Amino acid sequence: MSFDIDLDWPAGGRQQGVADIRMAVGGTIFTRLLDEHAGHRRDYFRASPLLLGFWFVDNFWRLRWEPLDDPHFPSTEWRLRHELSAASGDTLLPPFMIYGMGPRVMVAPVTGVEDDGSMIRYLQERPLTMLSDEFETGLERFFEALLRCHDLPDSAVFADLFAQLARERGDDELAGWRRLEACLGYDPDQAPDAVVEALLGFEERIGEAAVDEAALATKGQAAPVALEAVLEAVDASDVVVDFASVQGQIDPTTLPGQTPWQAAEDAANALRATLNLGNTIRWADLGDILRVRWQLLKEATATARHLPFAAKTQDDGSQSRLALAMKPLNDRRFELARMIGDEVWTGGQGFGVISRSRTDRQKFQRAFAQALLCPMEALRDIVDVNRPTREQIVRAASRFGVRDSVIVTILRNRGYLPRESMADWLEAA
Repeated sequence: MSFDIDLDWPAGGRQQGVADIRMAVGGTIFTRLLDEHAGHRRDYFRASPLLLGFWFVDNFWRLRWEPLDDPHFPSTEWRLRHELSAASGDTLLPPFMIYGMGPRVMVAPVTGVEDDGSMIRYLQERPLTMLSDEFETGLERFFEALLRCHDLPDSAVFADLFAQLARERGDDELAGWRRLEACLGYDPDQAPDAVVEALLGFEERIGEAAVDEAALATKGQAAPVALEAVLEAVDASDVVVDFASVQGQIDPTTLPGQTPWQAAEDAANALRATLNLGNTIRWADLGDILRVRWQLLKEATATARHLPFAAKTQDDGSQSRLALAMKPLNDRRFELARMIGDEVWTGGQGFGVISRSRTDRQKFQRAFAQALLCPMEALRDIVDVNRPTREQIVRAASRFGVRDSVIVTILRNRGYLPRESMADWLEAA
């Protein structure tokens, strides 16, 4: 889906630096609004495009690489970097937030903010996603349109800032630094050099993508310390598994860009069919998939229990050493299934971070675990999906060895239960 920011200059608007701005993802115009005072709808808002351009340039790296920090109540600092209305502090600007999730970028209505009673009401109520390349291409077109407006106030200042951003994006080393700063939750040049350098030092050992995921799992100055502790937890673990039965079964290049829960469900069903798994995944089945005694999986010490995230690392070929964080048996089953999902996502390449962050990779892991442990067709035998009851959900969770919330999420993804909040929509998008 393309990302488009179109400008139309009303009479006298050019002199005032004000344009009618229309924004869309694919064919969906998310700036469509109802002006209740005037009594009509329109597809644009009127504001300074240059002010919007400054905001996009200033926050480019965080918009592209930093996911949502809290789906219910994002922090004030995060909102200033990701909500369009922060471009000028004008609440009449679209109440949407923009943030990266890895291979995709999300545009979604703001969450955790009460209705202010404005006479302007934006009509788009659901999240929209696009590939990250499409987001960057759309911004480049917008920036180029602004650079042609030499008569706008502060156009020369904008041109200088845009040139600086272009230099950063064109320098692989500097772009990598900026990306990592954004993952840590810092603006450009605001992260302590020692923190970024320490994380970059791990890239040779675990890879760039894993360092990004680790930074997102523990933002701020504690990130390198946390990653070192997790690596020590991996070394201390006696859980060594073999992913040979998983590797090569699914092409990982087909996964990024899709809605994670849909891609994960397809992948889990394909793996289930390939391995001839039944509807109920027992501990013995997990042991067979991972080629290890299932008793070890149940009884192993959770060496990452008190750490920000769990992890898996490659030992030799298809073998991997796991640092588990979960101790309750149902939670451990889910964690192991997430690790299998991460093996699918990466194609068996490199270090795996298992965290609570909201990148597509982490969403895929969670959705894969749901689909592997609780296949939809088997769930229908226990739950009347058209009229699910609390008792049925509890019984299904017990049958499949998962939390009740897993059953609820599956039913919501399939449309059998309503999404009660924007947070539910954001997790599924």
